Order: sequence, then structure tokens, then C-alpha cells
Amino acid sequence: MTGFLRLFGILPLRFSLAVGAVLGSLLYRTPNRNLRLARRNIELCLPELEPAKQELLVRDSLRSMAQTFLELGWFWYQKPERIYGLIRKIHGLDVFEQACESGQGVLLVAPHLGCWELMGQYLPTRIETVILYKRPRDRGVEQVIVQGRERTGVKLIPADGRGVRQLFQAIRKGQLVGILPDQQPKAGQGQFAPFFGIEALTMVLLSKLAQKTDCKVLFGWAERLPGGAGYDFHFSAIATQISDPDLRVSVTALNQGVEQCVRQCPAQYQWGYKRFGIRPDGESPLYDDLL
Repeated sequence: MTGFLRLFGILPLRFSLAVGAVLGSLLYRTPNRNLRLARRNIELCLPELEPAKQELLVRDSLRSMAQTFLELGWFWYQKPERIYGLIRKIHGLDVFEQACESGQGVLLVAPHLGCWELMGQYLPTRIETVILYKRPRDRGVEQVIVQGRERTGVKLIPADGRGVRQLFQAIRKGQLVGILPDQQPKAGQGQFAPFFGIEALTMVLLSKLAQKTDCKVLFGWAERLPGGAGYDFHFSAIATQISDPDLRVSVTALNQGVEQCVRQCPAQYQWGYKRFGIRPDGESPLYDDLL
């Protein structure tokens, strides 16, 4: 894996993105798990789209998925100044800067949308940043991930009990904590709330961080522009209900905010994920016929 990433780290980014688009198109034409999951999720979440438009979105989302993977080498091995030069516009910059300057700590909610790797590389240029991550089973792969992400100043914190305590400490020090919110937690460790109108088991860590600290909570994601032209950043405030003591209310606000981000650029969302894998008691499985 290291050699593969290094190769794409020296190749032109436009070339990597073009290869990603081709690979994504091949994935769309070849029976595979990601294709089946993306198609089912888009059918469930965007039923208002006519079938032909749903299929176009499935194809484009697989292209984006492949591009996201092939970008890794470039963002992990290129010089930071070249990486930052790809940022074209920052929408909601005033919201982001005010949060950083508040001294209250910032909780950045970053969905699996667009190029979250670039977002992570940029954040420590503005504020001391820690990011929660899930440890891979392969320690060699973990070393590559940590080195690639921490080289611009980010501090990675494993998603375990000790790591969660570190997140609270970082916020209380006025730092920024970044978390990807749309991964399904284990059964019994989350809260069900609607996501695109479907009950989805959702992590409660973000809600608890917001409830127990006086931090600023924002959404942030990086949009990949067509033709390798660069990336636009988008920052926006989350609804105040994220701090509600009722977890159902808080998590609903979180999911609604993620949904609003996704609707801005649905082709760059990670649709090939079992977001609705765990169902509330009494509900039928949504994916068993696909796998």
C-alpha cells in the first residue's frame, strides 16, 4: 500500500482524479458490493429522484469514491504549500474564524463528503487540531495513515475510551476537535434518529461533547471541483438543538445537518456504506438481500 500511495503522491493530481473517474465507471459496470449498497441507499434516501437520475448519481458517487482513495497519496506526500494552493474558495469563512477565535473550543463535524483529507490538512494552519480516527487492524497501514495526516500538525486520537477523554481535554483547551459523524456505531452504543427520513443508529459522542462543553459546533466539508480545478471549503453552524439534553433531539439535529450538507453535493457522498445496517426492534433488514 505504501508504494502505491507514494506513486500517486508524485503523479499529477489531475491524472489521479482522471484515473479515479475511470475506475469508478468500471465499478459501476461491474457487479460489486459498493455498487449494490450505493444503489440501495440512494433509492432509500432520495426517492424523489426519477430512476434515471438515481442511476447517474450511483455512477458519479462511485467515481467520487475512487477519486477519494487515489487522492490520498497526493495529500500525504506532497509539500503542504502545494496542497494549500488547491483551495479556491472558503464558504462560511467568517463562521469558522469566529468559532476559532472564541477560545471556547470548536467541534467540527465532517461528514464522509468530498475530500475530508484536504480539510484535515488545512485545519491546523488556523487552530490547534485533533482528529478522532478508527484504528485499522494492520499496524503498518496505521503508521502510514498517522504519518500522512499528522505531518501538517494534526494530532490523531484513536477512537477508544482514552481517546474520548482526550477530546474533552482538547476542547477545554480551546482546540478544534474533528469527527466524522456518519459511521454506524455498534448495537447498543448509539441513538436512533431520522436520516433522510429513515431511522439510523447514530453516534452520541458529538452530542455529549456539545452538551458537556461550551464549544462551538460547525459542519465542514471540502468540495472537489470539476476537472481537477481545486477544492472549495464549506463551513456552517449546526442547529442549537445539538446541545439538547434529550439525545433523540440532539442526534436528530446532527443528522439533519449532515443531510443538508449531502444535498449540496450528493455525488460526492459515500453512499456505498451500510448506514442503515442496524434496525430498530421490529423493523426488517434493509440490506440482507444485497450481500
